[in-house]
Amino acid sequence: MNNIKYYLRDEKKNTKRVVSYVILYSLALNTFFLRGFDVPLNLPYIDSLSYFIPILIALSSVFVLFTTLQYNTRIDHVTIYMMFLFICCSSLSFVYNISAFSRNGVVFIFFTEFWANIALFAVTIILSQYVRAKNILYSIFLSGVVFSAIVIYIALTIGGARRIGNTELAIGVNHLSHGMAVAFVVGVCRYYYQDGNNIFGIAGLTVILSGLILTGSRSALLGVGMSVVIFMALLERDTIFRFARTIVTASFGILFISLVAIDLPGITNRLLSIDYLAGSLAYRGNRYLETISIAVSNPVSTLFGVGVHNYVPLSIGEPIIYDPHNIWLSFALYLGIPAALTYTVLHAYIFTSLLRLSISIREEERIAVLLSLVIVSVYVFFSGRMTRIYTIWLIMGLAVEQLYQSSDRISFNKNQC
Repeated sequence: MNNIKYYLRDEKKNTKRVVSYVILYSLALNTFFLRGFDVPLNLPYIDSLSYFIPILIALSSVFVLFTTLQYNTRIDHVTIYMMFLFICCSSLSFVYNISAFSRNGVVFIFFTEFWANIALFAVTIILSQYVRAKNILYSIFLSGVVFSAIVIYIALTIGGARRIGNTELAIGVNHLSHGMAVAFVVGVCRYYYQDGNNIFGIAGLTVILSGLILTGSRSALLGVGMSVVIFMALLERDTIFRFARTIVTASFGILFISLVAIDLPGITNRLLSIDYLAGSLAYRGNRYLETISIAVSNPVSTLFGVGVHNYVPLSIGEPIIYDPHNIWLSFALYLGIPAALTYTVLHAYIFTSLLRLSISIREEERIAVLLSLVIVSVYVFFSGRMTRIYTIWLIMGLAVEQLYQSSDRISFNKNQC
């Protein structure tokens, strides 16, 4: 009887692991790569795969509430405390918007989509206790290879290969490129920890980096550069040369593809032109200063924000300011500075804790999550969207679970002493 009981318990856990993997990978695939594409079926009121993301989040939240929470689910106290403060600050902003402005429908739409991000964060933390983050990230790597190949194919068939933009892709090119960048750093970690003997890994990295260059996304390439620097800093001294050899090999593959097929000027002007980069930085710097001045213009806007009816995707007529191009400044502008500060502390706590653990315990899974967090953080630093930047919350959720795993390992080691 006990054997049957243990067997049924194991079967139940295995089913939970499979369902958790399917949910997390479906969320990752949609948030990183499919958002914006037309739905292939004629579904009423759902004409874009973007709509499946909040639906998936809602379904996964129900799954978590009715199944997973029956088990012991531990959440770091600092994370809980900062998320509680963040939700309180955003809720106060919600009450202010409802009471001070007449467009209540817009307010409900905004905060429903905004809180879906927080639900995604919580769902990821809980479900990733049953699924290895490495499995989710490796699935993202394979998806990144596929979508990078699609980008290369489009570039070669649009009358002379050139930079791929939003006119050729259903998904925003910058958004897709940062998914490809996450896939690249995950592939780098996997290739390194497999001792560099996987020719398919080199081929996949070459395809992803080629597609990434064709997007001309500066934030994605900046994130990749920062991740590579952090990764090399974490390596042992005698392995840096082997990793450098890998990068050189992939670079020659990219150079070959470039010489054969790619018309580079349209890409290099965007990525390497000093005048272009200086002008872009000056524009963003002025936008940042303008956003800050509006956010602190009076005590009410400082505490609760300027009103979500000014949020560009929901605004009618001339908004108070166009995209701030920075998620932290967007939080300060639309939700108030207290919300921005609590999110900043939460993000900094997760990143610095994961970095310290990666320095002390150099494991593939943990470092891959750390580098993925670098990529998505760089992306949101240059993006002012708040309601559908799900990827930062998904990766932060995976990062929090890495902190739990380390805590479990430390506790286990102490008990063994």
